[in-house]
Amino acid sequence: MEIYNKNFTVKMSDCDFSAKLTELSMFTAFLDCATEHGKLMKVAAPDLAKHNLFWVITKNKFRFYRRPNLLEDFTLSTWPIKPQLVRSNRFCKLFDNDGDFAFAKSEWVMLDKSSFRVAKHSVAYPDYLIHSEETILDEPWLKITDDFSTFNREFSYKVKSTDIDLSHHMNNLAYLRAMLSCLSTKELESLDIFEIEIHYVSQCFEGDDLSIRFIEKENGFTVGILKEQKLCTFINVKLK
Repeated sequence: MEIYNKNFTVKMSDCDFSAKLTELSMFTAFLDCATEHGKLMKVAAPDLAKHNLFWVITKNKFRFYRRPNLLEDFTLSTWPIKPQLVRSNRFCKLFDNDGDFAFAKSEWVMLDKSSFRVAKHSVAYPDYLIHSEETILDEPWLKITDDFSTFNREFSYKVKSTDIDLSHHMNNLAYLRAMLSCLSTKELESLDIFEIEIHYVSQCFEGDDLSIRFIEKENGFTVGILKEQKLCTFINVKLK
């Protein structure tokens, strides 16, 4: 229960036009395995629902060293460390016979379904769980310094029904998918992404009109996803 491992084979649906495992698919595998591990730990969505709570990811970060090819096998290993008062951190490694090819970490909080206020973990988190003390990607989370009032490119996006998750807000992976969809295959082919860090600032809902703004940086770019001129999600992309 301390560490959860799952084996995968890279499927067609996991790949992009280069027949390699996509960054989005790695984020998805991490989230899915965290959900499965949460069930074993008795802190999954149905367990929290008994306390009128639900999980929300506040930050996500992935570092990519390489991307496996179609039909290659790999393993995902994930574990949380002991939660703080209201924040919980979970880590992830993806590896194959050639070694580690991606690392990840995420920060989670519990929200009250009625008030949408942050709840203490002691309300619903079992105190008997044993946690690994191993951490990776130990550098601090980025501070958001861009206000996105000036930008290099801007795209419009309307939140669709297919973006909405069981909490009835825009799923955290849908923001990344929306951002990547603004880039052409030619642009994506030219990018060699090293890191993606995402901060979820406020929630978006079906029908919301969003502005996706890109600011070019020396070694990548930052993206602000805004609703009514207010930042909802911040994404930093670092290139190799």
